Amino acid sequence: MMELWRKVTGFLRRGQLEAELREEIQTHLAMTAADIGEDAARRRFGNVTRILEESRDAWGWPALEGGARDVRYALRMMARRIGFSAVVIATIAIGIGASGSMFSLVDAVLLRPLPYPNPKRLVSLNEARLSADQLISRVAPARLEDWQRLTRTMEAVAGWDVETFAETTGMVPEQLHVASVSPRFFAVLDTSPLLGRVFVPDEERFGGPKAIVISERLRQRRFSGAASVVGRTVRLEGRGYEIVGVMPRRFEFPDSSIDAWIATQADADLLRDRGASARFYGAIGRLNRSVTIAEARRDLDAVQRQLGSMYPTTDAGWTVRIQPLKDALVGSARDTLWLLCAAVTLLLLVACANVGCLLSAQLTSRRGELATRTALGASRAAIARQLLAEALAYSLLGGASGLLIAQATVGVMRRELAGLPRIATATVDARVVAFASLTCVAAAVVCSLAPLARIGRPDAIATVLRGGRGVVVRQPITQALVSAQLALATVLVVGATLFLRGLLALQGTPIGFEPGDVLTLRVSASFNEPPDEVVQRHQRTMDALSALPGVRSVAMSHGIPGAIAATPAEFRLADEPIDPTGAHFAERRLVTAAYFHTLGIALVSGETCRMRTDPEHEYDALVNGAFLDRYAPGRNVLDRSIIFGPQESRTPIRIVGVVENAREEGYARPVEPIVYLCGFLRWLPDSDFLIRVNGEPARLARAAREAIAAIEPGRAVYAVQPLPDILSATLSQYRLRTVLLGAFSIIALTLAAVGLWGVMAYMVSQRRREFAVRLALGAQPIAIALQIARSAGMVTMAGGGVGLLTTAAALRMSRALMAGVQISDPTAYLIGVAALLGTVVVASISPGWRAMSVDPVEILRD
Repeated sequence: MMELWRKVTGFLRRGQLEAELREEIQTHLAMTAADIGEDAARRRFGNVTRILEESRDAWGWPALEGGARDVRYALRMMARRIGFSAVVIATIAIGIGASGSMFSLVDAVLLRPLPYPNPKRLVSLNEARLSADQLISRVAPARLEDWQRLTRTMEAVAGWDVETFAETTGMVPEQLHVASVSPRFFAVLDTSPLLGRVFVPDEERFGGPKAIVISERLRQRRFSGAASVVGRTVRLEGRGYEIVGVMPRRFEFPDSSIDAWIATQADADLLRDRGASARFYGAIGRLNRSVTIAEARRDLDAVQRQLGSMYPTTDAGWTVRIQPLKDALVGSARDTLWLLCAAVTLLLLVACANVGCLLSAQLTSRRGELATRTALGASRAAIARQLLAEALAYSLLGGASGLLIAQATVGVMRRELAGLPRIATATVDARVVAFASLTCVAAAVVCSLAPLARIGRPDAIATVLRGGRGVVVRQPITQALVSAQLALATVLVVGATLFLRGLLALQGTPIGFEPGDVLTLRVSASFNEPPDEVVQRHQRTMDALSALPGVRSVAMSHGIPGAIAATPAEFRLADEPIDPTGAHFAERRLVTAAYFHTLGIALVSGETCRMRTDPEHEYDALVNGAFLDRYAPGRNVLDRSIIFGPQESRTPIRIVGVVENAREEGYARPVEPIVYLCGFLRWLPDSDFLIRVNGEPARLARAAREAIAAIEPGRAVYAVQPLPDILSATLSQYRLRTVLLGAFSIIALTLAAVGLWGVMAYMVSQRRREFAVRLALGAQPIAIALQIARSAGMVTMAGGGVGLLTTAAALRMSRALMAGVQISDPTAYLIGVAALLGTVVVASISPGWRAMSVDPVEILRD
């Protein structure tokens, strides 16, 4: 420890110590010279410079001081070659910026744990039908309470459902996204409120006091961050709720749009209902300590089998699907992000190869400098250390610039990809800076490999006498780096082309209806409204919207095509025997009669429904072509009855018509069997309105808001947007992959072209005397240019061939990430080849022209 302290103090005081040592040496020499003479005193004392160096090594760290000298020399060399340095730094900045921004995205969405205590113990729960693997359902409150009572592996389970309310405390109604939660909700997530408390049992029972827990974001927005907000009252759809707590900003469950949480206060009827209509809870649970998900799955399967024997009508044939909560929240974004990570890694490798190529080519022009240093005694290790220091200096400066690029890119991603799970937490923080720093060091090592491989001990004296000029040096390492760049760029170009063609194919898929002139909107409502009043309000709203100028038709639907998925439900045709192995399943969408006319869904046979107000004949049913193909091929279903729910638990509904297939789930999902329940949506007060207009639908938005405000001044109108925008959003992840891969491929191909141009230009500069001699002997200039193009073509063919083979192998190994993409599409490979040929042409023009323009007289005279 004392030795370390001595080293530290010696290093910090090295200037003072060296001055004191010099003074002491001079004093000693003067005293000795007075006795034996100055020359004899110097011979007796020895080499003063060597003694100073040995003393400096004793009190400091020679390697650290040598590194500092190498860095200072590297910075001076960068300043002398400002153009070359700018190109290298910009190349590294592009690679670091792209990889840093992508790491920020992956870190926020995939790597960071959920912001709750012991997040690995949190799980997502769903009901699943054993006879239909594709059917995943939400959970009924009654079943959720049974799981809580019977499970032995879960600390607690809870559920939630998201509703939209109009908050009318202020002068203007404000739309709030509110989660209606079951008991134990906050206990499962184990998060304490920032202010106040969470719900107590009295507030969670039916008929109990109305309480609300608000988010910190809502406190800042609606109450100006007042600390005294607890105890105040907010009004939701005319009902007063007392604010009992404020959750911290990091608490964003089930998603970042939630403004507040209220207790469900389920009544006795709801807690007894175990059928399909009661399955509305998203469910979460917290595992007991040391319990694995596999153990919890076995336990809940046994619990559900027990419930199946207790309630055979509703629970038999169902099981529990359990997965880590983080996986459930991230969903399909995981595959997209890992795909983009692979792409950005390729781009970073292209940038490193490009820089290595430039440094290797530039090294040859420094042969005189390196020969001089070798002649003066510099070791190979010292030269290697100097080259590594230069690469590190380039990388660090490029990394700093890349962080600025990443900061700007992450801001754009947060704005444009707001629907991506957890993206709001993406930022350039200390973790991203650490990643960029490590990447810079790794890039410096990779970039310096090619120059280091070319270090030898040349005939230093001969090289110095020639002034650093020598014979033409072949550069297999540099050419290999260019080929590697082209191979990696080919992988990105072909991949981006495949995704682009897949995206265009999806966008061109016939969707089965006409969304172009349709405007959609929602009006805030409460599920506490009486059904008869809901029907009257819906009719008033449709009448008001229908009266607007330019409106052709108005309809309602529970869910918008492409935005809210239709609910899968089990059913059977009434005249068919009960199948003990399980019912059929079809998606179910509740609509009004004008839905098909408003969207332009063609009627194939039968008739559309009639809007009846009689609750005994609430709905008629229409089915789509996929329903017929799967469940009644070649048979007539008109006037037959369909029964929803388990066994005989639902009233038969008459099928009155068959309509064309419509892609209700958007472009990317296949058409599934759908049953349209047609009638007044009395049980769904917050349903969606669809308005077909003449002209641009967005122009009607203001008039629609004003028309609804005139008849419903206490309600908020929200989600006002054209239907094409909603459908386009269903392709957001496909579009994200395509745009970023396209950008990465263009950058990679540009860098590869620059690398190829650099090699060709350097080769021309080295062979100018040869070209001069050949021209003087009668060679045609075009032959010289063709030779340059042929050299570039050989490098390109090698890189392109490896790239195409690598692409084919990589695509086959990553089929899971290529959903909706035809990996064997020959057009994409042809485009990759065309891009490489274009690269050869562009990279060869300037060097070829320089080779053709060599003046033999001038070169040979020199």
